Amino acid sequence: MFTLSTLRRFLRRSDGSVPIDGLFGALLLLTWYALAFQFYDAFRMKTLHQRAAYTIADMISRQDTAIGPKFVNGLKTTFTYLTNSDITDESWVRITLLECMADGPDDTDPCDGKTKNVSLISSYATDSQAKLTQSNIDALSAHIPIIAMGDTAVITETSSYFDPIFAMANRDLSLDGGKSWTNVFLPTNLRFSNFIVTRPRGMRNTWDPNA
Repeated sequence: MFTLSTLRRFLRRSDGSVPIDGLFGALLLLTWYALAFQFYDAFRMKTLHQRAAYTIADMISRQDTAIGPKFVNGLKTTFTYLTNSDITDESWVRITLLECMADGPDDTDPCDGKTKNVSLISSYATDSQAKLTQSNIDALSAHIPIIAMGDTAVITETSSYFDPIFAMANRDLSLDGGKSWTNVFLPTNLRFSNFIVTRPRGMRNTWDPNA
């Protein structure tokens, strides 16, 4: 009761201090500005990483010679340059080649992921990441578009971290009851991932472990 009566008296009072009111107003404005800026910066970086991923996916689709581990490592270097990322930011690139193969001599059905799945040709990932297997491809069938029989496609995956400039979500600030109000902010190590499927623009993409 004492708390409620004190609060009622506080709400009824009309006197105050302009500097104190201004200080509280400035803190609210600065908090709003920091929140707005970090979300803007996060979306800007997400767009940058997405553009970089589509760029290297387009490079693969135009490749008229075999690709291999050395080529994929070169793509990782390109991705790091385009995103202006640090080498130690734990980003990685994974390239997977797919093919729609005939199940029999008279099979001309496309691979739709329902009655017929695509077959794995090869997969390679940088930075010691796991390669995709045929079981992984079958599980991802809903994310792979329909591929005509005899055609090939390439899955380009990129993943990288982004650290907001303020990272206020990592501050241990909470209201009464243990509910943290910092959840409205972004945490550190915010991961951006891309999954892109492209088909070759000209010749079929092939895999060479020495390329």
